[in-house]
Amino acid sequence: EQPFPGKNTFRLMHVANGRALIEDGSGMYMVRVGSILPDNSRLATIEQREGRWVIVTSNGEIYRDQAVESR
Repeated sequence: EQPFPGKNTFRLMHVANGRALIEDGSGMYMVRVGSILPDNSRLATIEQREGRWVIVTSNGEIYRDQAVESR
């Protein structure tokens, strides 16, 4: 368990091996299903939607990965 000080907004950076890398104003954190997130919800699922990774929180919030798309 890692404490998440301060801000409660974050973004999904990467997903691998059933874990997600998220970032908030305090740093980066590795989380998995059941982990407490910066907004005090829990990570409910990690899944792919339309070819992109998303995480869904216990509050129903959906965060999409921040991958940069090439043109």
